[in-house]
Amino acid sequence: MRVNDGAIARRPARWTAAILIAIPLIEVLTVMHHPHVASADPGKLVPALTELAPLAALVHGVLIACLYATLVALGEFAAQVLPGSPAGRAGLLLYGSGVGVMTAAALLDGFVIPRLPLVPSGVPAAPAELTAQFAYFAALCIQAFTRAGAVLMCAGVAAWSWGLLQRGQGRVVAILGLSVIPLLAGALLTGLLHLNVHGITLVMAVAGLWQLSAGVWIARLRPVSPGAA
Repeated sequence: MRVNDGAIARRPARWTAAILIAIPLIEVLTVMHHPHVASADPGKLVPALTELAPLAALVHGVLIACLYATLVALGEFAAQVLPGSPAGRAGLLLYGSGVGVMTAAALLDGFVIPRLPLVPSGVPAAPAELTAQFAYFAALCIQAFTRAGAVLMCAGVAAWSWGLLQRGQGRVVAILGLSVIPLLAGALLTGLLHLNVHGITLVMAVAGLWQLSAGVWIARLRPVSPGAA
C-alpha cells in the first residue's frame, strides 16, 4: 500500500521510536568507557584483566541490552511498516542473526577474557604466558564475531530500507539505509575499518544515524484509513 511519506496504515507503537532514538546515544556513550589493556606483557596483562573485569562486565552488559532492545524495536517496526513483505522478513532474519553473533563477541569481551586470571580455589593458576595466549585467541574470535555480526546487521538494515523504498515510505530512512550502510559493510568486509575502540564507535555512530532517522520518522507518522491510500 502506498500512502504519503508522513502517513501509514499501521503505525508502530510509540515506544519503538523512543528506543530507536535513545539507544544509539546510549551505545556511543557506553563504548567510550570500553576498558582497554595497553600492555601485551603477560606480567602486566593478568593484573590488568583482573582490575578491569567489573567495568568490562558493566559496559558489555549495557551493550548487550541495547542490542536486544533495538532488535525488539526493529521487529515492531518491520511488523507494522512492512507487513507481509519479503524484505521485512529478510531484514529481521539478517539483523537478528547479526545480534546473535555480536552477543557472542560481547560475552567473550566482557565476561570471559577479563575473568581468565580468576580461578576457583584449589585450582592452580595458569602461567601468565598461557593466559596471554588464550586472551589473544579470544581477541581474534571477538574481531571475527564483531565483523560478521555488524555486516549481518547492515544487511538487515539494507533489506528494510529496500522494502521502504518499494512502498514509497520513509524515503530519507531508505536512502540512508541503501547508501551509507552498504558503505559501512564494505569497509568492514575489506578491512578498511579496523575494529578497535575507535572503529567500533564509528560503526555504532553510522548505524545509529539510520536508527535515529527511523525513530524520528516513526515518531512523526500518523495513521490513515485504507481509503486514503
